[in-house]
Amino acid sequence: MATGFLHTKNNVVCRLATGVDTTSATLTLLPGEGAQCPSAEECPFHVTLFEEDPQVNEVVEVVGVVGDVLMVTRGVEDTIARDWIAGTNVQMLMTAGIVSQIQEAVNALESALANAGVEVSSVVTGLASLGAEVAGLRDGSEGFTSLSATAAALGAADVSGAVAVGGDLGCGGVFENWSCWIPAREMWAETDLGAAGPTRIRWAWGRETQSYDFVSGESRRVCFSAILPRNYDGRALKYELLWSANDGTTGDLVWSLNSLVSGDGELLTEAYSSAAWSTDVFQGVNKVHLTSFNYTPTGAGVDKWFLTNYLFRRTGDDGDTFDGTARLLGVRISFA
Repeated sequence: MATGFLHTKNNVVCRLATGVDTTSATLTLLPGEGAQCPSAEECPFHVTLFEEDPQVNEVVEVVGVVGDVLMVTRGVEDTIARDWIAGTNVQMLMTAGIVSQIQEAVNALESALANAGVEVSSVVTGLASLGAEVAGLRDGSEGFTSLSATAAALGAADVSGAVAVGGDLGCGGVFENWSCWIPAREMWAETDLGAAGPTRIRWAWGRETQSYDFVSGESRRVCFSAILPRNYDGRALKYELLWSANDGTTGDLVWSLNSLVSGDGELLTEAYSSAAWSTDVFQGVNKVHLTSFNYTPTGAGVDKWFLTNYLFRRTGDDGDTFDGTARLLGVRISFA
């Protein structure tokens, strides 16, 4: 539950229009000065009454505001109700009550965090014990199957606030949100049929990118590589190609991709399997085009993490009818 702090506002400097005695439950301010105070919806708040000496004062709690009239509880914060004359100062000052509220809220927060820390420590200890038991089980055994079912029934745990964990913390599975961006400047033209580039493109207002250019009528290629997370499990990857064009009028563009993923001690000379390809429609000169497709690299599996790729434009077959130059800006790779 949120702390109900007393409302505060800068520059509340008012004066009484009429005097009050110790029993008065309302304070009438000079005309128009009620607007300086917090609104009726923002009650309660505290103001301090004093004449020439601020040490001689009374703190009141305002519980309602109607125009220039304040409805008040007299003599709060260990002060006493007094008689006050017209012209007495009515100001919003920092008082012990306001400071005490802040201190109490901070103390409550520190206590809650301390208690949460104890509870989280107990959870971490329990997880460590569970990990020791799981380590002795083989995948597919009856015990492991039962444990998996129990974990599935528990679902995901949500811990709010700061958590401190001593020692190593291991998490199984794959980081689902992994992705990497490979700009054209980090690619290279294939030795025999390389695309032209990298070419510097200067857009409006001084913005620049680089591209590899794939001209119409020629099947050209670029190569690029990436490192996958070490816990990659062989799943399909999503490739998102960003490209533009500086000429051309119409047609479809066909991109084709071959990829190989390798692990420690494996040959980089392994042949690619069948390629993946995707068709995109030309939308206009100097516009961003996004072509995406899912593809499982050759050799995909656990303990595989070095990804090599070559990408080419399938000009002349498979429906590539775009009559201009495709300018590849980069490729984003993520888990499909």
